[in-house]
Amino acid sequence: MSQPDEREKFKAYPIGYQQVDFAALRIETGKQYVFAAVDRTSKAAIAELHPAATQAIAAAFLRRVQA
Repeated sequence: MSQPDEREKFKAYPIGYQQVDFAALRIETGKQYVFAAVDRTSKAAIAELHPAATQAIAAAFLRRVQA
């Protein structure tokens, strides 16, 4: 096991390499879905909240992220 001061560095990624994820959130009025994308290098992030997680919503989110 590594010591706290011997932390491994994260792998270097070019700008534009994004991690994309979504999750269901239970809120007082029901379920909402958060779609999120984070650029691994610049840490720029985009997040959206939607009432459903459909293929069409996910595809539109990815198009907005690419833009």
